Amino acid sequence: HLAGVDVGRHGLAARIEKWLRTVNRQTICVTHGGVIRVLFHIVNGMAPKDAAEVEVVQDRVLVMEEGVLEWV
Repeated sequence: HLAGVDVGRHGLAARIEKWLRTVNRQTICVTHGGVIRVLFHIVNGMAPKDAAEVEVVQDRVLVMEEGVLEWV
């Protein structure tokens, strides 16, 4: 499980997955590091332990395109 982040069925990951299914156009989402780490877990298939350690930088944008996350 992500350090301090509930990735269970009714936790943060479940809510993020539900939201992702509603996104059907280019979208800008302003969020916090916990959500970004969960996105790396959900979208990139990163192990929860590894996703919990992803460095979230403040001076870059995280782009999701064709199911892949990348910092630009």
